[in-house]
Amino acid sequence: MANYIKSKVHKSLSFLLVVAVSGFSGVLFVNPLNPSPSYAFKEFDVNQALKGKKDLSGADLSKADLIKTNLSGARLSKTNLSGADLSEADLNEADLNEADLNKARLRGANLRRANLREANLRGADLISANLREADLRGADLRGANLRWEDLPESLIMGKYLPSADLRGAIADSKTKFPDGFDAVGAGVRFIK
Repeated sequence: MANYIKSKVHKSLSFLLVVAVSGFSGVLFVNPLNPSPSYAFKEFDVNQALKGKKDLSGADLSKADLIKTNLSGARLSKTNLSGADLSEADLNEADLNEADLNKARLRGANLRRANLREANLRGADLISANLREADLRGADLRGANLRWEDLPESLIMGKYLPSADLRGAIADSKTKFPDGFDAVGAGVRFIK
């Protein structure tokens, strides 16, 4: 009976609110602008997160609020993080292979040694992000904000915002950077 009630409660919710305890302390997975179930974790994903395995490969986390979340070493390959707010999140050595980070906010995020191979970072905000030694082979960064100069004047408000730190990051001929961005000058190494 308890499982039946639990099942009905889960189905009747228009959105899923999860406050994870284990590896995701204090994280709120909510999309107040679009509370449809398509933006919610699947129950399996929630259980994995609560167990602390940090394997969220293929999960739909679009528009999720993941500010300052510890996802260090997490498996997020093929995860939909489009429009998610990952400001100041710790994604050190995270596997974001083929992840969708379209228009994600990664301002001040730690992506050091992260696997971003073939990730979609189009229009992402990477101001002050640490991308040192990140694997950007095949990644699409067109339209991404990598330098404070890329931001509209109204967003700067006289403050100096450090550019993304790309020293030691690796890229290849398939990596796409924003127009006019000097990847080599920013410290990116190109490999075959």
